[in-house]
Amino acid sequence: AKEDEDLANVMLERIAWSGSRFSQTGGDFYEQLKIVRDTDIHISGPGTGMMYQTFLADGAVHINLGSAGGECPRRYMEEYMAEGAPYLHAMYNLYPGKDIPLSVVLELTKMAYKLLEENRPLPVPPSQSLSPVALVFMAYMR
Repeated sequence: AKEDEDLANVMLERIAWSGSRFSQTGGDFYEQLKIVRDTDIHISGPGTGMMYQTFLADGAVHINLGSAGGECPRRYMEEYMAEGAPYLHAMYNLYPGKDIPLSVVLELTKMAYKLLEENRPLPVPPSQSLSPVALVFMAYMR
């Protein structure tokens, strides 16, 4: 189908750094850095995994899945990491529910792949890598 064609050139791989059956590196940080450096699209929720975006290659895309709950339909955390890295593009999941459907993640992945294909110029302009929440906050502060 069309969705399969859109992702035909994308290899999705789940990485768990240590402590689970998905661990590919056995906790070897050097191996982890090599994996991240060769990653074009990095997908993570809030937490330690988000810190790896700093080691992505120039032009890579980071997808912040955020977390649901509280006053705001979606919280992103660590978004300053993407804003402070003008060599990568950041995208944000807008799905309001707690359990993000696979179809939403695949759609975000397709959008990220299109960004890669467009080969957008670097550095990324200021505030273009901020989450919707941070953009509202910035507008309020003006």
